[in-house]
Amino acid sequence: MTNEPQPDMTWSELIGTEGDARISEMQQRFVSLAGLDQTAREQQAESMIRAEYTLEDEPLADFTEARLRSWMGIAGDNLSQAQSVANAYDKAFERVPGGMAMHHAALVQTVARDRFTPEDMDVLYELVPRHVENVPRASQEAVEHSIGTQRLTAGTMSSGSKPWWKFW
Repeated sequence: MTNEPQPDMTWSELIGTEGDARISEMQQRFVSLAGLDQTAREQQAESMIRAEYTLEDEPLADFTEARLRSWMGIAGDNLSQAQSVANAYDKAFERVPGGMAMHHAALVQTVARDRFTPEDMDVLYELVPRHVENVPRASQEAVEHSIGTQRLTAGTMSSGSKPWWKFW
């Protein structure tokens, strides 16, 4: 017999709340979560996770984005509080089924890559480094500009140098 927490369905029901209101409600729940002792925090986080992962993929991606943005909002006021909540989530994911944990890691990376700016990624790195460390942080415009500049300057030669094909 396992002693796994029951899903907190009031948590996943936040998917029905719109944008900023969802993030605000999540922040309130996370601030309350941060006030618990470590064991209770991890148990409550696991209950929230189990409810979260009852959602279908697209709503789950939206929910994940809102969760990450709520952590970023908390981090703006109190980084250590946001880190304690993120750490509780990480610890709780060590107790859920492997498929759920793998889905979580892939989803966080995908959402971070597709929906967050490089500046946001810097904040997320402070909260969930192992999930976002391999997500590119340069903006697409910066990468395109860099590639375009390299192409333009590759054909130029400094004065007095031979063309590349005159190797003798």
